[in-house]
Parts: sequence; structure tokens; C-alpha cells
Amino acid sequence: MEKFYKKQIKLWKEVYEDWNNSESWQRCLNALPQYVYNGTEEFTFREEIFPGYFKDLHHDSFQLYGFCNDYFQAKAVLEFEENNDYSKLLEGYYHHILYIILGEKHSKFELGWLEYDFSLLLIFTITYFPQYTSIVGKHLAKFLKFRSEGNSGLNSYGKKYHKMFGFSNVIWLSVFICKWYGFNDLAKEIQNYFDVIVDPTYQLATENLLSTDEGIVNTWVAGLSDFHIKNSKDNLTLPFNNYYWQYYPIEIIALLEIRQKENLSNEIIKNDFIKKFLPYIGKYSSIEFDELTRALPKRIPVLSVWSTPTNAVS
Repeated sequence: MEKFYKKQIKLWKEVYEDWNNSESWQRCLNALPQYVYNGTEEFTFREEIFPGYFKDLHHDSFQLYGFCNDYFQAKAVLEFEENNDYSKLLEGYYHHILYIILGEKHSKFELGWLEYDFSLLLIFTITYFPQYTSIVGKHLAKFLKFRSEGNSGLNSYGKKYHKMFGFSNVIWLSVFICKWYGFNDLAKEIQNYFDVIVDPTYQLATENLLSTDEGIVNTWVAGLSDFHIKNSKDNLTLPFNNYYWQYYPIEIIALLEIRQKENLSNEIIKNDFIKKFLPYIGKYSSIEFDELTRALPKRIPVLSVWSTPTNAVS
């Protein structure tokens, strides 16, 4: 387990160092306040492509913010590792929610993200920032529709996702959690695009989510942990192909947050993979962001895009 996290932390350190050592990336980071505070939408940077040859590179606000997200995420992971500041980790992933909303304005999807990424972001959103659930969920549904119609330039999987694609599990879990919090219409919309076939590991976890039996709870937590590690590889058919989610097992954390809301103890859980996150379960009803992060929602068109949940599953 220690080896797994060491590899992830090493990767995030490399991302952070690349940002700090790159003049091009630093230009993007320094330009972001121009978008946030001055309303600048288009940016041009003159870059030296190779010695003696310069070219003007043009970016809109969506591209610029997307570039900066890697920096924000790397910084968040390292601050959590160094200072045990879970609020900073949440802030790093929160930037992706705002990025999705900006993408809606530009009618664009995040470059390099696929179904499992948007599903895991939806799980994160419902758990910590439920006011944005509707727009993030609809973004996922729109992407699923886009892919099912073969419009993405990638191979279409037809109208339904099947068990041969391991990432269907996290799509299924996002639907389960939507229903739990009462976003039933959204769950139904997402569910249109995949067959209800779930790995036994996920089935066991959801069926015994509210168990008070220490052995049963530790069994399904261990199963989800093993599934996460096994599927954290550079393989586009796996749910944790993206290093953003390899480090942060939000699918497990979200289920433990539900247990906490139901006044069930998570102290009975003994698991080396998830233990670093256990002290923070149920502790973050409000989070204090830095000034730039607080200003971003005022700049990004966050309107009345979310729905009020009804008929929550219990």
C-alpha cells in the first residue's frame, strides 16, 4: 500500500516541478487572474518553439483554466501530504467542478477525460458540493450521449456500456449515489446509457453500506480498495486510468461519508489503503478557499443550474 501511494506522490511532485520550471506554464498561471478579475477571454503567448523560431499560441479562457488545473491539483495533493490539510485537497478537485461549468459555457468537454472521470467527479460533487450536482451530472449524461452516437472521434460503444468495460462500475456507482441523495431524474438520465451490470465488489458494498457488522464492513471496504488498486493502470478500459483518481479513492470515501451521515461509525474500519482519509470523513461541511478560488464562481456563469433533490433513498 505504501508503495502504491509513493508512486502517486512521486508523479504529483513531478507535475508540480514541471509547472514551476516551465516559463510557458507559468505564463498561463499568471494570466488566469486576468480572466478572473478583468474578464479577459482570449490570450496570446509568444513561445519559442525551437531556438530562433517563435510562434504565437492562442488560448481561450477554457483552455487556460484547463492548463492551470494540473497545477492546482498537484499543489493540493502535496499540501495534503505535507500538512494533512484535507480542505486543500478538496479545493484542488473543486477546480474541476468549476472547469466543467466553464466547459458548458464553451460547449466543450475536458480534453483527455472520459466517462469514468466525469462519473468520479460527479460522485465527488454530490459528496462535497451538492449544489453543483445537476450541472456536473448533466455534463456526464451529455458526454455519454455524445459517445453513444459516435460523435467523439473515438470508437463508439453503441447505445449501452457492457461489462467488458470496467469503468461501467463507477458510472453505476454514480447513479446509486445520485439516487441516495435524491437526484432521481438525473440518475435515470445517466442510466439510459449503460446496462445495469455491476461488479460483485460494488454490489457487496452498496448492499451492506449501512451494516454495523465490523467484519462485513471491512470486507467490502477491502474489496473496493483492492479493486481500486488493481484498476489504477494506464488502460482506457479501466476506471482509474487517470492519475487524478488513482491517488484519491473518492468512490470509497463517498460511501463512507454516507455512513457518517447515517450516524454509523467508521472507526470500525481497519484498512491500510483508506486509512489516510478516514480522519476527515464527516468533518467538512464548509470549506474556506483562497481568494482566487472564491472569485472564480463569480466569473464563471454559475446560475441556477442545479435541482433540488426529492425522494432521497434511505
